[in-house]
Amino acid sequence: MRNLTVDAVILKKHPRGEHDVSVTLYTPTLGRIQATAKGARKIHSNFTGHLDTLNICRIQLYCNGPHFTITQCQAVNTHKEIRDDLERSVMALLLLEIVQKTTYSTETGTRLFELIRTTLEQLSKTTKTTLTVESFKIKLLAELGVLPDFAHCTVCQRKWLETDHITLEEG
Repeated sequence: MRNLTVDAVILKKHPRGEHDVSVTLYTPTLGRIQATAKGARKIHSNFTGHLDTLNICRIQLYCNGPHFTITQCQAVNTHKEIRDDLERSVMALLLLEIVQKTTYSTETGTRLFELIRTTLEQLSKTTKTTLTVESFKIKLLAELGVLPDFAHCTVCQRKWLETDHITLEEG
């Protein structure tokens, strides 16, 4: 398929050439991809306001081999509450940076996309931003399959009991 429509979270964007923008997206079907929006930096561009970081958008892509070009974009959720609050903005950008650094470009997943989407929605409603991001980190580790097993001892594989106390030995 050369043309496809996907929902995506805008993870990052940066200028490319005089009028274009290179955008990093996370989609449930394609995973993390780089796409180019031709003419997005022009004053009267149809992309203005839609291709902003944190936005969840419905995007039409043209695929030419491994290269993607954004042909249309419509913002579904702009997360205004996050943008209006500095602490929420910082936490949301941290969340997106974590996604960029922990996912491979070929890694896809509807559950991971939904985790990102729901966490951004929670961030826009809660005052407990740190707790929300820490919860996201644990869920992300579980989704990626690298969450350690806290129910058993790492050394002897014995199941932890309620009476067990974990202490750090000084050496």
